[in-house]
Amino acid sequence: MKRASSEDLKFLVNAAVGVVLRRDVSLNRRVNTWLLGSLDDNSEVRVAFYKTHSLQLLASTLRVSLW
Repeated sequence: MKRASSEDLKFLVNAAVGVVLRRDVSLNRRVNTWLLGSLDDNSEVRVAFYKTHSLQLLASTLRVSLW
């Protein structure tokens, strides 16, 4: 993941968002963990992880997908 290009990451996030729309609980839990970090962490840690690692990528991917 660290060596992936920004276009590859956007493609991956777009596919992950599509998985969420299928309403498969197991897959949704995995996407949630990928975007927010470990389920064992408290909410403050998860929000910090999300802001640091996922927010910008998810926002830019959705911005492109919606337009």
